[in-house]
Amino acid sequence: MTIAAAFRFETGILLCADTQYTSGAKIEETKIFTIKYHAATAVLVLTGRATYAKRAVEQITNSMKSLPEDELSKSNIQDAIESGLRKVFNDHVYPHPDWGKENSPDFSFVIGGYSPIDGDFLIGTEETISAEAVDRICLGSGAYLGEYLARMYLGRQQPLEQVVSLAIYILQQAKSYDSACGGKSEFVILWDDGDTSPVKEFNINLGETTTVRLKSRKAILTH
Repeated sequence: MTIAAAFRFETGILLCADTQYTSGAKIEETKIFTIKYHAATAVLVLTGRATYAKRAVEQITNSMKSLPEDELSKSNIQDAIESGLRKVFNDHVYPHPDWGKENSPDFSFVIGGYSPIDGDFLIGTEETISAEAVDRICLGSGAYLGEYLARMYLGRQQPLEQVVSLAIYILQQAKSYDSACGGKSEFVILWDDGDTSPVKEFNINLGETTTVRLKSRKAILTH
């Protein structure tokens, strides 16, 4: 499993995750995937079985790119996301003999999206359905801790620097208390105009400090 999370700040959404995959051996690999299509954007952060989730990213990409350019509303993008999820769950996940068991091939996404018609939005998925969230989502085995800390410290319309500090703290705590969370941590920003920052990776387990510098609406994460 993992921890995948997203937090709103005053001009966008910060998405983050650890990089540890556990499948026999523990390996490190990105869990953040960005889909850009015309002026629309979807940033997906996965938790769960990686191969199934990555196939879902491909199907969601295909579903989004089947939409006409002038119909990229939040509702249509969300429908495209659910269409991609249904394809993978119905074809591969539900028929799997381990479905519903400890080694179930289940997965979910934290998604920050941007519609050129409706603006930015934040959703989480559960099996084949998605639901919009107001200011935060935490999923994965470390989600219970992330939710608890976010409720304590996350406020509306906080500046990016404060939200980054909170996200770092949540990831550090999740890795300390949940053995299924680990590896380095990745961060990406989805601005409220649909622009995205590069995905940045840090080893915050080693106590490195991370700051955010803003220049011309571009976030540069440094450590």
